[in-house]
Amino acid sequence: EYKSYLRMDEIIGDLRKNFAEGRTRSYEWRWNQLVAMSRMIRAMREEAEEAAHHDQGKPAEEFYDTEIRFLDHELGYAMKHLRIWMRNTSVKTDMVYAGDTVYLYPEPRGVALIFGPWNYPLQLVLVPLIGAITAGCCCVLKPSEISEHSTRVLEKYFNRFMDTACMRMVLGGPKIAEELLGYKWDHIFFTGSTHVGRIIARKAADHLTSTTLELGGKCPVFVDKTAVITNTANRIVWAKFMNNGQTCVAPDHVFVPRELMKEYEKALISSIIKMYGKDVRSSTNYGRIISSNHFNRLVGYLREEGVHVLYGGESDPSDRFISPTLVTCNFAERKGGSLPSLMREEIFGPILPIIPYNDIDTVITYRHNIAGKDSPLSSYCFSTDNSFINKVERGVPSGSLNVNDLIFVICVPQLPFGGVGASGSGRYHGKASFDAFTNYKSVMKRPMGMEAINDSRYPAPDKSRFLRNLKEFVYYLAFYNSEKYIKSEWGWTCTLSLVAMVVGVSMVMMLMQ
Repeated sequence: EYKSYLRMDEIIGDLRKNFAEGRTRSYEWRWNQLVAMSRMIRAMREEAEEAAHHDQGKPAEEFYDTEIRFLDHELGYAMKHLRIWMRNTSVKTDMVYAGDTVYLYPEPRGVALIFGPWNYPLQLVLVPLIGAITAGCCCVLKPSEISEHSTRVLEKYFNRFMDTACMRMVLGGPKIAEELLGYKWDHIFFTGSTHVGRIIARKAADHLTSTTLELGGKCPVFVDKTAVITNTANRIVWAKFMNNGQTCVAPDHVFVPRELMKEYEKALISSIIKMYGKDVRSSTNYGRIISSNHFNRLVGYLREEGVHVLYGGESDPSDRFISPTLVTCNFAERKGGSLPSLMREEIFGPILPIIPYNDIDTVITYRHNIAGKDSPLSSYCFSTDNSFINKVERGVPSGSLNVNDLIFVICVPQLPFGGVGASGSGRYHGKASFDAFTNYKSVMKRPMGMEAINDSRYPAPDKSRFLRNLKEFVYYLAFYNSEKYIKSEWGWTCTLSLVAMVVGVSMVMMLMQ
């Protein structure tokens, strides 16, 4: 633990007070905080890069692409669209509500709690924060204690640049996280493992708190015979071994046609050598495993019965180094034909199982047996055959699908990113980040006049059967046929007739009063 927060009640109380006073609701505050974050990222870049290398051996170019550039893109998109997102959204209604003003008001949820993971300690903390800021929320951020050096750098610059009256960063381990979950929040955003996600969901349920859970899963790759082997191998190797395989949307395992198994094995090995060299340990483009616990878990996968190393497999516990490793699994060698651990659990490391197949329909059925039928965060497909692509798209439930490439589907701000089932709930990126921290309040404003029309809905013992039937007929036309009439050839005539009928009913009722 870094420290114990004995003043947590006071911290959360101050945030609620400042939110209630409306400090975060103005366009100016939100814009200024986005500008401050941009300046913070510029100022901390060198120290953060050094810290990421210390934590995970992260290469400088990879750090810039996956942390700095990604954040710049999200910030730029949010700043460009902020004023539009903050506007009320008008709503089309039936004719019976033609005189009312109806819209959705984007209301900030309140005081939010954001948990960040260790694998991308800047991006996966600050992108949700962009959503909280644009929505006008106050929040507490809890980055991971595992990426210790990166977290300390982030805290240092966060306190220097951001408005700490409305946003606070809390450091610590599981005990601090458990303490935070004991409080009531208006929204919780968590990125991490499915196991911890379930704990977060249970704690949030105690307070009926809404959540966004960005988890993980075993992301499959489906390759067919029409794919270009060299291009496919290059893209798979790049996506798999980036950040040493410690990416929630990294390809977890690859299905290839059985007759092309040897060709893909050679192509993948060639791509590994091209990107990292024959002496991977000395490569400046290759990182390290985050901790000894994760290192031991990954090495244990390679020692299991039925797992055959095709390439790589070298490891060094003193440096937390595991080379890019290709494996295949012979389930028949295992007792009862059960799946090895690396086919049941998310690998989250530089080990890539290659599985040959004969028929894609059989593969999709088999895929449902992996990881307890849990849907992955993303799935991938390499093919130029539309029928093959459609089978994967429709037959493999997942949060997203990327065809003929990997990971880039999360880089499009117009595409909400998130999981389904065990891989998560809720979405973010682009406007979806704003939506995650926003309650769209339904608003209806009605004029105070025209009470004669409203009289038709009030109960009255002397109301005639004729007026009741006429009112029901008018409501039927207004609710069920307004769109049909307006779009028809006689649309305006029918609409004017409807208005005339409403006015007529009102006049008759006025005369009978």
